[in-house]
Amino acid sequence: MSDINAIAKPDRDSASAGIRSHSARMSGAVSRDRHAIGADVETRLWHQAKRPSEVAALELTYALGLDRRSALSTRDAFAQKDFGAVKFHDDVSRIADLSEGHDALGCLIINVDGFDCIEDAVEALMRFRQSRPEVVVIITSGDFLLDDLGTERRTICDASLRVPLTPRRIQIGLRAATHNNSSLG
Repeated sequence: MSDINAIAKPDRDSASAGIRSHSARMSGAVSRDRHAIGADVETRLWHQAKRPSEVAALELTYALGLDRRSALSTRDAFAQKDFGAVKFHDDVSRIADLSEGHDALGCLIINVDGFDCIEDAVEALMRFRQSRPEVVVIITSGDFLLDDLGTERRTICDASLRVPLTPRRIQIGLRAATHNNSSLG
């Protein structure tokens, strides 16, 4: 793979605990019968979600820490809808460079499973959101049972998607994340 703001200061521990408890609840459901319920529930949730207008082309998107399948799905999703350029990088620690950079960054898609621990992920995402609130942030994880297109994790992201990603889910997630980010201010 090639190289690829002003919100109330949240409590880091409560944000970490929220993700851990959500992941724990979701992991239990996954172990019951992931394949039987996953696709049907996700499809229903997508159709019930608000359908914001199409996403305008983003100047640049960085995708950090995605596995090969998710990276290919992301590339396909952006190509199908002409969302703009995507740069991929394996190292999630590049988020620190993007926080300080002056790129024409429109979106960040980052796999939080690439961090050593969830606390590191939350801290890095909070710093990024404080310095670049205009950037749409989508987090991904294999620990999520379902995609979360709401604003419950607003302090760190605009939407969360379960890995592995598909082009359709990325498009829907990006639409919701763009809508959520535009309602920040």
